[in-house]
Amino acid sequence: MPDNQPALLDTITLHNTLEQMQNLKSGSISDKKFIEIIKKLTEDQFNQINREFYLQNKTSISQFIIDIIKDQATEDLCLAVLAPKYYIWSKSIHISFLDLLNNSDLLITAILSLDIIDLFKVKQQYKLQFKTDLVEDFNSFIQGHSFWQQLLRQWITRDTPGVVSSRFSVEKDAKALDLATKGSGTDIEIYVNIFTTSTTTEFKDIILNYENLVGVTFKKSLEDEFLTDSLDYYAAMLVTERLRSPEALTEFIFSYCFTEKNGDKPMLNFLISMFKDKVDLSKIKGAQSKIKQQINPIQAGNYQNAVLSFFGFK
Repeated sequence: MPDNQPALLDTITLHNTLEQMQNLKSGSISDKKFIEIIKKLTEDQFNQINREFYLQNKTSISQFIIDIIKDQATEDLCLAVLAPKYYIWSKSIHISFLDLLNNSDLLITAILSLDIIDLFKVKQQYKLQFKTDLVEDFNSFIQGHSFWQQLLRQWITRDTPGVVSSRFSVEKDAKALDLATKGSGTDIEIYVNIFTTSTTTEFKDIILNYENLVGVTFKKSLEDEFLTDSLDYYAAMLVTERLRSPEALTEFIFSYCFTEKNGDKPMLNFLISMFKDKVDLSKIKGAQSKIKQQINPIQAGNYQNAVLSFFGFK
């Protein structure tokens, strides 16, 4: 979505959008016209349309969707797109807590996608939705001490990056990373500390200094330190890829998460909610085939069409 898009829709566009929605009575979320309407809306624009829609129809757009869609998976997908971002973020984290065996990758993705402002808002939303504290829930469900678990634990309890009193210089941090990877095993505390106490600019500079120091890419170092199919590697790479671009981050998530699992609807819903107005998802390498691979053949049809349409493939 262009950066200069107006925060709210003008009167004519608002009227035309509402009229289009009123005419959509087909009962199929795969209807391309409907998908083209909602997938381009920012959260503020959707809230604007939803208010006007409610005034005209005495029902929300979400309820309108529930009434016309008969397929539960497709309905969940649509509501994930229409619901406020922080609602979906909190829900995705909670879903992960309840089924860590299948959704550890979703938990890592959701938490490590939080910047300091998002973290504050998600903590508020989580308490509102689930009547409990996010950090308390995390410590209740996640009690291990693997690298990814320690990284996430410190990520959600960290201070504002860049103001930590024990901050080393960029050059010293690069050397610390080098020392952390030498010898037998990895000093994960150094990784966790640098990942969670650096601003984006600092982290980029640390990695640049590190690569100049050791003569290999940081990605190659991570591949040497962690099993590349492990959650530890995924977590470390996620922090690194998010510095490049939203497109690079999304492509990495697809390449890692959508390999063996089948029907990973929570992750699909989260990705669409998070990136639909930031990334042209249809240009993510390999995404279309991976989406089809994830969807159980029994659930193909409307649901698969809806997912592919939201990602821009139909």
